[in-house]
Amino acid sequence: MTHWKKLEVYRPLQAEEISPSFKKFAHYIADELFKENFKLKESKTVKKFYRFTEDFEQAIYFETLSSKTDFRIKIAIKPLFSDPSIPYWILEAFEISAGFKMTYPLTREYLLLAEHLVEETIKSLIPFFDSYDSYQKVVLNHQNLLNYYRTKNGDITPEFVSADLLFYDSSFKVRDAALFNESHAKFLKRELSVYERFKDDLKAGKEILDRIQAFKQFQLIFNDDKRYKQEVEKLNQNSVDYLNSFQKKRSK
Repeated sequence: MTHWKKLEVYRPLQAEEISPSFKKFAHYIADELFKENFKLKESKTVKKFYRFTEDFEQAIYFETLSSKTDFRIKIAIKPLFSDPSIPYWILEAFEISAGFKMTYPLTREYLLLAEHLVEETIKSLIPFFDSYDSYQKVVLNHQNLLNYYRTKNGDITPEFVSADLLFYDSSFKVRDAALFNESHAKFLKRELSVYERFKDDLKAGKEILDRIQAFKQFQLIFNDDKRYKQEVEKLNQNSVDYLNSFQKKRSK
């Protein structure tokens, strides 16, 4: 048991201490996770610990809540070829392991908390990431990933889970027809449902129809050998460009 778990009383930080304490807290974790190949990207309210596999950016986000003295931990697995603006948050840490809480307070004991979270991360989150570190593993293990979304009755709620986009992109990349067609049908059904609600709004309706057409085109590409090969080459270049963008930022 870590020292932080033994604490019974937490001492609050003064308002002016929160930002520098959150920074020190994050840098302690970054130093400890360096051996797991994680790097730190930070803003005042979000600390992102990320690493790259051949196929993905895997990330742990520490994100402050409106109180500014509490934060939550979100997990992302993002295909390297995907839209840079989409974070691909798939779960929160407490949904992966009971060793994590839904939220944490940032108090004067922040270094003890940092030590505790490093231990939990290495014990639970690193093995989780290792289980889904390639497109092939995501496709093969997607049912196991869905189990994190199941209720006690065995149902998956909501119908569309955060990992659906990850399944869609991964199944396209390895050309797994069963999972791709299943994911494609779910997204198409959702977009058609959204269109029914907004079809009277000309601008919104057009945007939704454009997305629906893009989905349909993507399926045609998937089923056409020549076009599929061209699309994969394009996606591979997107991955290279994404990785290069990080190298350029770090070299400045």
